Amino acid sequence: MNYKELKEVTRYYKEDPKGVKIMCRAFEETREEGRAEGRAEGTLTTLASLFTDGLITAAQAAARAGMTEKEFLEKVTHPVTT
Repeated sequence: MNYKELKEVTRYYKEDPKGVKIMCRAFEETREEGRAEGRAEGTLTTLASLFTDGLITAAQAAARAGMTEKEFLEKVTHPVTT
């Protein structure tokens, strides 16, 4: 590495027990956030499927998703892709 400060910080997070603990905690938090997002997306997909199949109303699906009916319909008809 060409930058002394960056090298020192990198060493701290890779080799120092306190730095490693901080990084582990950060990775665990990131993983949990990803899981929560995945669960929410899966729930919304399931509710959208039930709605399009006519098994539940938009109001019922929205209530289960914790959003307004308008928000639910926007997500179902205009899904956001990443």
